[in-house]
Amino acid sequence: MDKYYQITKNDYLDEMISSVTLENSSVRFLFDRKYSQLCGSAEVYDYISKFNKYNYDNQKIFVSDEDVRFLVSLKNYSNNHLLNSYLCTLISLNDNEKNKFIFYDEISSICLEIIDSYTISKNFNSYNFFKHFVRSSLYMFHKGQVKLLYNTILAKLSVLSIYNIYYVSSINFMLKIASENTVISTNKLLEYSSIYISKINEITYDNQHFMEKIIYIVEFHISNNQNTLKKELKLKLAHFIFNNISLYSFTEKQLILKKCIELLSEVDDPNNEINKYHVELQKANEESLKNLEKIQTPYSKKLTDVLNKQRIDIFASFEKKNNVRRLLVLAVDDDLIKRDDLYNLSDTFGKELVFNCGKKYILNRDGSIINNYLNSEKKNEFYFNLSYLFNNILDLEFRNLLDAFLFYFSYDESIDVFINDILMNNPICEKERISYLNKYIKGILNRDIDNNIRSLISELENGLKYFFKNQNLPITNLKNRNIYSINLNNILKDDEKNVWRKCLSEFIDGDYLFLLEYLLVSPGGGNIRNDVMHGNVPPDEMNSYMYWYLFFLIIRLYIGFKGCVT
Repeated sequence: MDKYYQITKNDYLDEMISSVTLENSSVRFLFDRKYSQLCGSAEVYDYISKFNKYNYDNQKIFVSDEDVRFLVSLKNYSNNHLLNSYLCTLISLNDNEKNKFIFYDEISSICLEIIDSYTISKNFNSYNFFKHFVRSSLYMFHKGQVKLLYNTILAKLSVLSIYNIYYVSSINFMLKIASENTVISTNKLLEYSSIYISKINEITYDNQHFMEKIIYIVEFHISNNQNTLKKELKLKLAHFIFNNISLYSFTEKQLILKKCIELLSEVDDPNNEINKYHVELQKANEESLKNLEKIQTPYSKKLTDVLNKQRIDIFASFEKKNNVRRLLVLAVDDDLIKRDDLYNLSDTFGKELVFNCGKKYILNRDGSIINNYLNSEKKNEFYFNLSYLFNNILDLEFRNLLDAFLFYFSYDESIDVFINDILMNNPICEKERISYLNKYIKGILNRDIDNNIRSLISELENGLKYFFKNQNLPITNLKNRNIYSINLNNILKDDEKNVWRKCLSEFIDGDYLFLLEYLLVSPGGGNIRNDVMHGNVPPDEMNSYMYWYLFFLIIRLYIGFKGCVT
């Protein structure tokens, strides 16, 4: 049992079917632990064998042919995308190659059903499961099947007349995955991209978030197809961006306007329209400087002086040495603004309670401890105050740093070398995973946190399990008679009996360990790991200070473990 997470008829499926009633051709689940088990089993698979069916210690979920028949019959009664997506994921775990061909149509039809749902409703969950299927299909099917599926999906998306944020996001996701994995030919990819670009001006922009998604997709097409796009498409892309440039922040304006100027320099421009792009770029540069010169928080004069000094130090550092190594040193420096400074200036927050950053207790204004938060009857109040103050601390400690980073940072080969140096022979990173981790870190550093943070967290989770295994600790957990692979919820849980956290505490100080717990898995805190894994985060929220701060904390963890364990 320690080698397999078995889904058997007796232990699992019989118990599950007893909670299912069939009515009006749909499946109704009683919302009890059986439903959670169904979802959880798919998650375990996703975490253990996400890439190339690479399994830790050959662990896998086993689904028999009999189980497959049951799951298919269950799916045939269901019109619920949430349920169907997990049922089909379970079906795909069957090792029988014949079944993979037989149920290819069953599984791929879910993607098409979800696309159809875009025409009748706006459903974030449907989009989330669409992404899950598209990504999983790379490892569920043979390459020929994946190619057929991707072409079918892209063809269906290209003829839809509905334009909402989920449709737009699906187009973007499909084209990115197809491009990155070379599943379909370059010519075919360009054909679909061109169809989509040609439709841009037909779209009704009902809100800013929707418009931003369109713009990011346009940027993707520019980056990937710049050398092969026809001249009229290059002009259309450049004009589309220019007409909507007000939706960009100052940093994004600078980056995209430079790209537009590159596009226009490659085509005939009889009216010399490129000049207005240069003028707009100059305005963006001036706006950027103004934003970087001012402190936008209504804090006390003393604290403002501290922030001003911090800003000067940060930008001086970047001007002297523009690379990620300096950024990481700044990001993980506990003394960037000392905790004593925050405590002494805490009247700025106007709160009765003061949170000492990284500590597990609440302080009175005189500095006395109110109560350990684990035993406090005011736990909800603690979390409320903690969230409020933590966001203020992020604003104080991190905003100037991140603004400086986004303004100055550009990716180069030396950063690849630096990241590989961190990951090579790192006790929380297997050698086979270095290229993947490098890809996700590089993606986030290039401002694509939306598509990479989930994978980075998953790699961290698996890397820690690899570390615990080498420390002779179990990497499975028994719950409700089922064996599950541990995840960050188990690893970071603050419990005296938690052997994994106790092991980490030998290498990580308590303040830092608490921050990881608070940001990743605390229900009253960031809970980022669980929200991201279950698709509960709107894409724009992933660009918040909290997500960027977590990214740098994770990098700090890899740096800290480098060479600290033999």
